[in-house]
Amino acid sequence: MKIFSVFTAFSAILSCTAVVSAQSNPDPIGTIYDGHVPANLYGSSYPYPWPVKLFNFYNQRQKLTMAFMDIPARKHNKHKKTAVLLHGGNFCGVTWSDTARQLSAAGYRVILPDDIGFCKSSKPQGYSYNVQQQALNIHSLLTALGIDRATIIGHSMGGMIAARYGLMYPDNVQQLFLVNPLGLEDWVAKGVPYLSIDASYESGVVSNFTTLKAYEHANYFPNAPWKPEYDAWVHMLADIYAGDYGSEYSYVMALVTDTLLSQPVIYQLPLLQTRTYLLVGDSDVSALGKAWSSPDVAAKLGHYHELGPAAAAMIPNCKLHMFAGLGHAPFLQDPKAFYDARQELVKGYDKAKDILRQGSTEDSQEALKGVERGGWMMLADLEETETSLVAQADDVSEEWTPEDQMTLLLLMEEESRANIEKARSLLAPYSNSSQARSLRKKIDQADAEKKRYFQECRDTLLAGGRLEDVEEE
Repeated sequence: MKIFSVFTAFSAILSCTAVVSAQSNPDPIGTIYDGHVPANLYGSSYPYPWPVKLFNFYNQRQKLTMAFMDIPARKHNKHKKTAVLLHGGNFCGVTWSDTARQLSAAGYRVILPDDIGFCKSSKPQGYSYNVQQQALNIHSLLTALGIDRATIIGHSMGGMIAARYGLMYPDNVQQLFLVNPLGLEDWVAKGVPYLSIDASYESGVVSNFTTLKAYEHANYFPNAPWKPEYDAWVHMLADIYAGDYGSEYSYVMALVTDTLLSQPVIYQLPLLQTRTYLLVGDSDVSALGKAWSSPDVAAKLGHYHELGPAAAAMIPNCKLHMFAGLGHAPFLQDPKAFYDARQELVKGYDKAKDILRQGSTEDSQEALKGVERGGWMMLADLEETETSLVAQADDVSEEWTPEDQMTLLLLMEEESRANIEKARSLLAPYSNSSQARSLRKKIDQADAEKKRYFQECRDTLLAGGRLEDVEEE
């Protein structure tokens, strides 16, 4: 398929200069260790499915070590897509394993860090665990790995960190996924009383398998049967509490709880500039402070079936998916539903399916217009690349359904219209020049060729063919 980018050609002709600036930090931000790592690291002996690497860096006047896994893409990824998955407070990076495998198979390089203070990472006692600091730590890790832009996916506490990362580093975020994030409500404003760090530590230091399982079942998977596979994640935490770093870990959790209570992200959500997807299990009832609040206050907290839609309405560029009947960790409770939902949000399956199924009805046409208007938000993993969407029609995966391809076609049409309009606007000041007249004629010819091509693509898809079957003029 030949690629003809009108806008690229005209921009090259009409632009006089291009200025590229780069800045670099002369100070080392840390080093990556890729050698032997002991099975029991900072009190965590849970087996990880991929090699553990270490990011050693200096922060808050102390040497720290962040453990992480770096999973390569399992298929060719010419756009070098990277996904960073941030765990929750009662979880570790390894909890994302199923999602990581799916993303790797889809062509993503996947980074699974253990936050400072958690799991196989350092557990400093004199440390500020504020959310901004944790976002900075993740950014430092990605910088050390040479990763400039990534898809950031955060769950629970990791969702708070992901949102803060999006606020602090919008230019470094390809897209943002918040999965049942904490901070969608102001717990203190709703009446949660202050619990001292010492009291929080004392309640945590006695944690064991039985107490952790009871807490997670009541808060993370309410009204659902406990599955045997969940036991592994409870053992993962219980072993840390019972291990050599159990006391240190309990104190870290007390410090983190104290910090999170004072830093709900709800007030900053309207400031997010990144493309954001909010995925929420509507049966989630978890909330910081509920355990030590009065019954009246506790009754006000953790209503994610309300918090999810309310938060989505506050974020300028957001799509919401609610998981009916799922709790705090939908990616563990129903991994397939979670991954399918992510794909639908990004690729716009539902609207495309409606268009194909409803044909030429009035509702279908309205849906079509809606998809075209919102086309720039869809298929986010194919956006912001150095080549046009039309160019990528050659690389459509065999796994793509007709709905996927129809969505890409709609985006291709939207991209073409935008480029044609921009090219014409660039020529407007030069309407009397012979060069402008010649270029304007070429624009009109290219526009007509594109329209014929898109119509042939549409006819081919509706007849059961594929995009790569159509040759562009």
